[in-house]
Amino acid sequence: ARVTVQESRGELTELGEAFNTLMTELDTRYQALQEAAVERERAERDIALASEAQSSMLPRLDMVPPGIEASAQSISARQVGGDLYDLFALPGNRVAFALGDTCGKGMGAALLMVQTVTALRSLAALYERPSQCIAHLNHLATTVAYDVPLTTLFYGIVHLDDGRLVYCNAGHPAPIIDGEIVRTPAQPSLGAVDDAQYRDDEITLRPGSTVVLVSDGVTEAPGQESRFVGLDGVLREVRDAGAGISARDLVERLLALSQTGDADFEEDDATVAVVRYRGPSTVLRVAPRVDAVEPVLARIDGCDLPPADRLRLRLAVEELLVNVIEHGRSATSIEVTVVNRFDGVGVRLEDNGIRFDPTRQAKAAAANPRAGDEALETPIGGKGLTLARHSVDDLCYVRWQGLNRLDMFKSRSAGDS
Repeated sequence: ARVTVQESRGELTELGEAFNTLMTELDTRYQALQEAAVERERAERDIALASEAQSSMLPRLDMVPPGIEASAQSISARQVGGDLYDLFALPGNRVAFALGDTCGKGMGAALLMVQTVTALRSLAALYERPSQCIAHLNHLATTVAYDVPLTTLFYGIVHLDDGRLVYCNAGHPAPIIDGEIVRTPAQPSLGAVDDAQYRDDEITLRPGSTVVLVSDGVTEAPGQESRFVGLDGVLREVRDAGAGISARDLVERLLALSQTGDADFEEDDATVAVVRYRGPSTVLRVAPRVDAVEPVLARIDGCDLPPADRLRLRLAVEELLVNVIEHGRSATSIEVTVVNRFDGVGVRLEDNGIRFDPTRQAKAAAANPRAGDEALETPIGGKGLTLARHSVDDLCYVRWQGLNRLDMFKSRSAGDS
């Protein structure tokens, strides 16, 4: 709204002009606020998309190979962060894992993190050794891309058959392995030195060995007894937690070190990853035929279990494998993984047939124990599956990426070693 100003001067005229000037300023500010709101909404949508893209890159740690227990979690200082972690299977019964930290926070760091994870997975399929992947990533950071923030990165490969861990550490905090900080000569971060030469380090994990990785958002958080938590503070927490703690619980306990609640402290992205080697594992690939059962049972007979425990596991594996072969129609191959863990033996059956969950049949049979012989003659189910279910300590099924995956575990009886 405006007022009409008369040409004659006077107090009312000056008041009208002032009013009109004020209204013009208000209109201008209102328009600027509207434009700012639109820009803010656009930025929020971009952040939401970046966060979704970042989340989609995170690995399914509940789907790791049976020779590994793994957990990881990241807390971003903003809506999106520059820390990264990854874990994925490689050919040759190997598992790769990584944890990195991009300097900076927010959108730019998050986008660089996504690019790094994508490039690492591609390079892992091409190069055998971690140092080769790291060197190539550094080449990309120093020659292909310009003005990118420095990135620290730990990248390791566990050989599940013998427990060898081969890794390359590019400027990242040292790993904690079996309650000890494993320090090695420093190597430059990605993007720091053109044509930097990187080396691999190697250590042999034993069954139950635990590898702990953290980003500097944890080590540089304020400590109770010192200025920072530091890697020594993380080490104390790992030792206090004890060897029996699960990977997930240990991650949560260590991540809590970064949550100071100190208003004067500018929190950084904080990430913790824990990888536990369960024990040597072997993989057998067999055709979906009944005559393929014997080689699998021979492998079970060689497991390090007391005779009574080994017999129960053998019974369960035979019953479940035969059911998969006979009723898992359209399967062209079956992969059997046997893991000699420190606390028992784990077995995974995986096939590419139609969806078939033998554990449901076992549950149905257990729910109807009074079923007569007629029920036992049905194509699927019966007392055999029920007996198999009670012969092992853990049995679970999941349909994942077009595969049937059946995991079982038989613990070592108390008093046996």
